[in-house]
Amino acid sequence: MIIFHSISTKAGIKSVSMQRNEPSVLVSAYFLYKRPFLRHLMPSLSRHTNNMMLDSGSISAIRAGDTEWFNMSDYIFYLARNYPFNIVANLDIPFIRSGKKRIPLNRDEILKLNIENALKLLNSRLPARKLIVLQGEKKDDYIIMLEELKRHRSFTDDHTIILGIGSLIGRRWGETIEIIREVRELLPCARWVHTFGVGSGRRIPDLVGLKVTSTDTAYASIISNYGKVILPYGSIKLPKERNYYQGTLMPLNMATITQITPLSCD
Repeated sequence: MIIFHSISTKAGIKSVSMQRNEPSVLVSAYFLYKRPFLRHLMPSLSRHTNNMMLDSGSISAIRAGDTEWFNMSDYIFYLARNYPFNIVANLDIPFIRSGKKRIPLNRDEILKLNIENALKLLNSRLPARKLIVLQGEKKDDYIIMLEELKRHRSFTDDHTIILGIGSLIGRRWGETIEIIREVRELLPCARWVHTFGVGSGRRIPDLVGLKVTSTDTAYASIISNYGKVILPYGSIKLPKERNYYQGTLMPLNMATITQITPLSCD
């Protein structure tokens, strides 16, 4: 069963306070870095979710040309220690085509920084569960990162650590499947695997087949505006009487799956 994570925007943070039984929500650390006045909403947000995941949000930093963010891993640790996040991801630098012109780093330098930041999170003491994010321009980059992690007992022996797979947005779906499959095959079947940004309805059967545990996407919020809801086998149209436009304050639970099942090796 796939676990869905809502993408938390300013509008999302406002709307979640109106809802109950939200399964989980993903919050961008970069978003809070640029809008620190919203940090006080985190305790309220956590009371309405089962899991609150802190993602680095580096895609936004790349699009803004804000390379200073790549030295702000300590800020993520500050948020993790002072706000009630259940899951915390390392500061990562995704490989996106539009980012090549904005990042004064080559592929090897980005890979090196991603490994360093992953190990920094791995060796830190935090009250939250850790999510180590693999990033890559090519498939080999993901494998290099994963093999480096597997050299450390703090990763192999701690089965609570979640492994994330990033830099999947904008790829051909066949290439995305190949990356996920190769990473998944190198992990114990009980390891929680999270994919970033690939949760559109028509992709869900493939993710289930690849034993992906959770995913996040803005797609769910977008289509819920138009009277649809995502289910494990795709998206369906809501009854006409519920097909109303919520605008920027739409309830997040219209676009998430609330059932969370244990990991299985079947």
